[in-house]
Amino acid sequence: MPIASPPTWVPYPIDLIEDEERLATLDNFDILDTPRESKYDDMVRMLAHSCDTPIAYLSLIDKNRQWFKALYGGDFQDVDLRDSFCTYTIQSDDTMVVEDALIDARFADNPFVTSPEGIRFYAGKPLFSENGQVIGTLCVVDTLPRTLAPKEKFALEVIASLVVHEMQAKVREKQMAAIAREAETNKRIIEQQHGQLKEMLEQIQHMNQDLSVSNAELEAAVKERTAELEMFLYRASHDLARPISSMLGLGMLGTMKAPESELSEVFNQVQDTAKGMRMLLDNLILIHEFQRYTVTPTNLDIRILLQRAQFALQNKLPGAKWDFTCAKGCEYLWNSDERLWNIILACLLENAWVFRKKATALAEITIHYERVQGQGILRFTDQGMGIHPEALPQIFDMFYRGSIDSIGNGLGLYIVRKALDLLCGTISCTSHPYRGTTFTISFPLGASKSSSL
Repeated sequence: MPIASPPTWVPYPIDLIEDEERLATLDNFDILDTPRESKYDDMVRMLAHSCDTPIAYLSLIDKNRQWFKALYGGDFQDVDLRDSFCTYTIQSDDTMVVEDALIDARFADNPFVTSPEGIRFYAGKPLFSENGQVIGTLCVVDTLPRTLAPKEKFALEVIASLVVHEMQAKVREKQMAAIAREAETNKRIIEQQHGQLKEMLEQIQHMNQDLSVSNAELEAAVKERTAELEMFLYRASHDLARPISSMLGLGMLGTMKAPESELSEVFNQVQDTAKGMRMLLDNLILIHEFQRYTVTPTNLDIRILLQRAQFALQNKLPGAKWDFTCAKGCEYLWNSDERLWNIILACLLENAWVFRKKATALAEITIHYERVQGQGILRFTDQGMGIHPEALPQIFDMFYRGSIDSIGNGLGLYIVRKALDLLCGTISCTSHPYRGTTFTISFPLGASKSSSL
């Protein structure tokens, strides 16, 4: 019997067979070299009966072989891809039919065709995964030449669809199991973190209680001017700094690890508590340092001092802005201690920002400096909420906050007064509710240059 001229076809598809994405998809099914399963055996048996063929099989196309997951009418497990009909089947989306392999130039010399009782008829449907990668074939084979009837082709395609559906279902089942395991692991981690957080909150409560007691003791010590204050501040600077830093680090880490969880607000509270404690500790340490501070005069410019004070407050008051006006006749230069003036102006700027009239407004500041009989006179005026007349006599006292609703720790203006004590200076305040506040600072001058508008 003459061999017919071969139809147009793509040669052995090495690029397709060895495609890394296709092989990764096949590997994800985790089905190669697994034992036979009755559900797939039943499908190929039903296919053989539906198409009236002696052989039917479900095969997967690996990199170097064709492996049979289910086989009806045969007993082999895999074949070399060079002898496989299915390498041609996977090159198309449609069912491939070979009615007589002996007269098909692609297969006439194939050992599975030329052997006794060899293949004459073949029909194969390529199997595609959900991501569009071809992974195998579902086929029927006969030892006699024949055609594939429409109802037989329909049966082949329907059963092929069922096979792919079953394989994808197994993959999803494994994925769900992996998700469940991960969820269980995350649950244990959250429970562990919750326990750690509960323990940390208890520690914070104890530390707050201890700090409250310490603050009370400190206030008494300050009033009595005893050596107990110095000892407390020394111990606080060494014993409280490390746990406060640990609390702040824990809060930051918790917020990053669980930004949208129910624990996020608690971690933010931990950070706020730690920041408040650190601010209080820093102020107390500063007060302690004043006891042995040595004043070092240098030439100063009020404009540069204000810029540095604003810069120093950037981390503490993000978003804070001030609008400065220098009054007519204002001088700018004098000779004094730079660090102390940075501290004084930063405290006054912070006070003006916190007590401005509107939360969305700038803090408006008017500055006037002049020299009078060897004294420097600096007037610092804001347009904020003002101070009630009954509170004015106490605003420079240690820990005075006006009311329990006031923010801060009541040390800002006290620090200003202590810094001016080191400069042999004084500070006074005039204020009217909702009309602003003026702080007047008087201090002795060293040698300096002056410049006026």
